[in-house]
Amino acid sequence: MGTIDAKTSEQMSRFWSTADDVEKELMGLGFTPFPQPSTIIPAVSVEILTTVNDREYTEKFSEVHSWYSYGLMHLARIRSRLLQVRNNIKHLEAAIRVTKEMEAREAKEKKPTVQGMKDLLQLEADLVQLQQQEQRAIQAERYMDAYVTVLHERTKLFSRQVEIRRQEKEQSRVEDGLPLRGYRPPRS
Repeated sequence: MGTIDAKTSEQMSRFWSTADDVEKELMGLGFTPFPQPSTIIPAVSVEILTTVNDREYTEKFSEVHSWYSYGLMHLARIRSRLLQVRNNIKHLEAAIRVTKEMEAREAKEKKPTVQGMKDLLQLEADLVQLQQQEQRAIQAERYMDAYVTVLHERTKLFSRQVEIRRQEKEQSRVEDGLPLRGYRPPRS
């Protein structure tokens, strides 16, 4: 339909597209985006959690943590894009409403009803495009949120296992009659 001309619509879109600038500002402060890890997302199994090989254990934990960090960065980008789209939608809807009300006044007609205005907004091609972008961003956010939640739970599993191992080592030292870690005998 096109109540708002293409140039104005494009200007609104550019106005709300701030994510790249914000990311550049953060990079200037030393906060660079996390690169995609070179491994696939590792599965966490009983075997890896109970392995006695500390190096293998540490490598798997590092892989999971790298994916978790990368996932959080990606989720932030998705949410940032979603914010941009939502602000653009609000701005465009307001501009269309004002334009339609002014057109009705100039034509000495009644302004559209609330439902009539909602219907008119649903016919605006630019707005429909933005709504589709919003839908895609929400869907991406939901998927990424699930991935990040799973990865966070995996890092907690590793951390819990590290604590269990530490406690077992301390218990073993006590049973062997050895002082606990950090123990200093009294000075004579």
